[in-house]
Amino acid sequence: MSSLAWDRFYESYFGDPYMAWHDGLDSQALLSLDGEELERAEQMLIDALGSSDYRPAAGLATLRSANAADKLKEALPDAPPSAAIRTAHALWQIERYLPAANTLVTILRTAPFWGDRGDAARLLRDVPTPRVIESLWQAVENDPEDLVRTHAASSLLSMYNIHSEIYDMHPLSIAVMSQDKEERDKAIRELKALIEKEGKLKED
Repeated sequence: MSSLAWDRFYESYFGDPYMAWHDGLDSQALLSLDGEELERAEQMLIDALGSSDYRPAAGLATLRSANAADKLKEALPDAPPSAAIRTAHALWQIERYLPAANTLVTILRTAPFWGDRGDAARLLRDVPTPRVIESLWQAVENDPEDLVRTHAASSLLSMYNIHSEIYDMHPLSIAVMSQDKEERDKAIRELKALIEKEGKLKED
């Protein structure tokens, strides 16, 4: 008989995709597994790699699954942007694989679809390297899509351990979405000043 944590894990990672999108993945359930259930869950996630579903790679990232590294590396070069984002993020979480960081930066800088750029910007908060930081600032300053700019700004604030006590998102992350260039430039200046004054970069 399976545990409650197993049932929650299975539904989140292999159940209705809409519910996973709506409620988020149940990473706590996955991390609560142990013994045979944990081994089974890890193998199921590895076996599910290669589909268009982002959830297996996300689960393996949560587990820091060294057993999945080779398969993730094999999949990364030919993966479409939406899959490459999660594959690269998982590889970075597992072993700080530099080509994975480069893949995320390339998607942020060049992907035609703004949704892919936004997802890359959001996940790059876990990759606090100089090249990534530079690329996030470029996105904040130059990306034409407001949602990409806000994700990039939020990632920079997260990297530097600056969080809003009032809003789910920091007000400056919202301000950089402005379509008014003067207002946007003002928000970017304030963002830089805040990070310079109060930021402390997370250790990689």
